[in-house]
Amino acid sequence: TVTARVDYKWQDDVFFSQFNDPVIGQRAYGLLGANISLLSVDERWRLTLWGRNLTNKAYYTTASDYSPFGSLGHINPPRTIEVSLTFKY
Repeated sequence: TVTARVDYKWQDDVFFSQFNDPVIGQRAYGLLGANISLLSVDERWRLTLWGRNLTNKAYYTTASDYSPFGSLGHINPPRTIEVSLTFKY
């Protein structure tokens, strides 16, 4: 059995401070992901190819202001391709 999935997530503008400071925020962005799986006839194994953040969008999910030294944020992973093999015994 072959199955496929495509997903898209939209995140509107986000501010990481109580003052809605755009310097410590993230503009709106969208993330595209997809996968395709092959399930064996006896359903004992599954091979899946995953693609995450396929548009390779750089985006933050956290940020902090350390004035006067600047700000620090966490940039999430870039485009990622993965392969997984699952086996039931």
